[in-house]
Amino acid sequence: MQAKLNELLLQIENIEEQLEANEFDETLKELNSFQSSLEITFSNPEKISVNQYPILENIQNKVNEITNKLIKLQSQKRQDITKLIKNKKKVGIYNQIK
Repeated sequence: MQAKLNELLLQIENIEEQLEANEFDETLKELNSFQSSLEITFSNPEKISVNQYPILENIQNKVNEITNKLIKLQSQKRQDITKLIKNKKKVGIYNQIK
């Protein structure tokens, strides 16, 4: 179980790096892989020992951080698209008036 948890931690760190580098396609692929790894890891009936709790907590914290970053990015991209559409409308109106 320890090796599987370390693998999950490594995957989540890779996701963080890719997200920071704005490599969204790679981030999505890695997130899908991480989800599959989570399902495989926790579908096994192995027990989790007390000394593995800090690793699980670290993974949970990193997942929460990534989720928050993705929510902020989504909001920012939505605002950027809205601004772009408004500017296109203004240019269209300006060209009609000309």
